[in-house]
Amino acid sequence: MSFPSDVPLKLPRYKYKPLERNKKQMRLIELSPMLEEGTIHCTLEAFDFAELPGYIALSYTSGPPTPVHGVEIDECHITVRENLYHFLQQYRKEDEPEVYLWIDQISIDQSNIDERSSQVQFMRDIYQKSDSVITWLGDGSSTESTRMRYEAAKQFNETKGIKSLANICNMSISTDYGSFKRFYSEKISEYLYTTCGPHGAR
Repeated sequence: MSFPSDVPLKLPRYKYKPLERNKKQMRLIELSPMLEEGTIHCTLEAFDFAELPGYIALSYTSGPPTPVHGVEIDECHITVRENLYHFLQQYRKEDEPEVYLWIDQISIDQSNIDERSSQVQFMRDIYQKSDSVITWLGDGSSTESTRMRYEAAKQFNETKGIKSLANICNMSISTDYGSFKRFYSEKISEYLYTTCGPHGAR
């Protein structure tokens, strides 16, 4: 795991451009290649739901409120919690093909209560319209709790859907990271990929 760069925190705070009120819109993230100093760079772009490109949606646990790390957007910065930062590092390190991402902590202006409320209403559509969903279980540094999560999530292929996976997690997992919050009782995507650090289960 690369050591988090503090360069973005020295940049001005990123100011979100409001989504258009009369349209159903969402923001997608495009990650730039990882630079040597470890800084995470990305851009944000708003799309109408009727004209969405292909994208991957992320499901993850928020984790503790501290520490936070900076992510650079258009020569400004936002802060994200450590669990999400570890995902972004891992995703870039894996040299994944260029594809848009949807991540609530970045795609939604967390300081805008009205926007947060309206985007929550679209959450089911956001996951259903995605090309795939990644469930990020952590970077694997907390071996026992993460192993339990990973083993539970691997059983997804033997279950009847997201509801079953959620039940597995709720029954089997009680950790300081909290339980999964973003599973729905119906199918949310054609393809779900579970990853724990560098390990994945399809």
